[in-house]
Amino acid sequence: MSAALVLVTDVSQGANACEEAGQVVSVEGEVTIHRVGESKPRNAVVEERLCVGDSVAVGGASRAALKLVNNAVLRLDQHTSLRLAVVSANSQDFTWLDVAQGLVQSFSRQPQRMRIDTKALRAMIHGTEFVIRASDRDAEVTVMEGEVTVSNEAGGGRQADAGHLLLCGLRGGGRHGLVLAAGCVGIADAGCHLAGARSAGRP
Repeated sequence: MSAALVLVTDVSQGANACEEAGQVVSVEGEVTIHRVGESKPRNAVVEERLCVGDSVAVGGASRAALKLVNNAVLRLDQHTSLRLAVVSANSQDFTWLDVAQGLVQSFSRQPQRMRIDTKALRAMIHGTEFVIRASDRDAEVTVMEGEVTVSNEAGGGRQADAGHLLLCGLRGGGRHGLVLAAGCVGIADAGCHLAGARSAGRP
């Protein structure tokens, strides 16, 4: 009987285990956290611990800031939803974020390796500051300091360094680039397009 009780206790502790991903550092308005294994999201509070696998959602006229264990700071604009898929304290390992929609700005003092997945693109970033905007139909990523390689199902990777904007879109059931303004540095025949330098909106 005692052995069975010990086994049940161990399983329960494992189910409630949290692999630390960071903490909430700022909340303005409606911000919720949905933890794996919990039935519904709860309101986020400042200094709340974040776990790998947590999903964070920011409502209308709201904002939030998260500090990850690798010391990167994420600023989330209104109507932003993301999941902390993998977060590593080692800046040489990739941290993986799923961004369903919205606008996220990331910055840190030392270069980070980040993988960002959206419905329209996957961005592999090595740098200290970037902005990514995503929706159900398209996405864009701008790296202010560092470099990024972007790919999607329609084409191979496209690489850009700081100051360039990479765009991907979804149209007619397929994935291809958006229409670009004049002054393009390079254009792919499918997938992601590389546009000239352009300032990105910030949270």
